[in-house]
Amino acid sequence: MAEGRVEVWYSEAGQGFIRDDAGDGLDFSLDDLLNPDESLTLRQGDRVEYRVEEGTHATAVEKA
Repeated sequence: MAEGRVEVWYSEAGQGFIRDDAGDGLDFSLDDLLNPDESLTLRQGDRVEYRVEEGTHATAVEKA
């Protein structure tokens, strides 16, 4: 799994953006979280693990 940091997380909209260690950005949504309860505690700067889908989308997102 890849790792990066949450750059933006809009909990009300259930959408966010991850910046990976190489500086590339990936979008993700509430549906991409392995544990939906983490949406309540996910914050900007949190380190996360994820899988990359279609180049710019993260899935299977979870706190690292």
